[in-house]
Amino acid sequence: MIALVDARFHAITPDFRGYGLSDQPSEIENGGFVDLVEDLLDFLDAFGARKGFVIFLCFDDEVVVRNIYTLFSRSELPMAEEGKEIMDLYNPSTPFPPWFIEDDLKTYSSLYERSGFSFPLQVPYMAMT
Repeated sequence: MIALVDARFHAITPDFRGYGLSDQPSEIENGGFVDLVEDLLDFLDAFGARKGFVIFLCFDDEVVVRNIYTLFSRSELPMAEEGKEIMDLYNPSTPFPPWFIEDDLKTYSSLYERSGFSFPLQVPYMAMT
């Protein structure tokens, strides 16, 4: 984002429906990828943009989880051994990376306390059926 702004582009990072401060649709079918595209077009219209470039990375859940994990830990994604739970791998003494501060965690936590995880986890799968 910083590189785009430095290159004199405008950059927009909207919340996908059901994330952060946005409201969850009343029906799961109204939270799919077509709705995401329509929302992005509405953003461009609201800003009066005549043209825009949309940059996405893969929405695949494995890639997203792996990227988030490596972003914070700088190591490969660990796998729970047979008979163990994923939370057995959690180490609460692991420090945050220097660019992520306690206030960031409080902000993200409060947003997910408001919206929860159920809807965002269902969107890629439920909206396609």
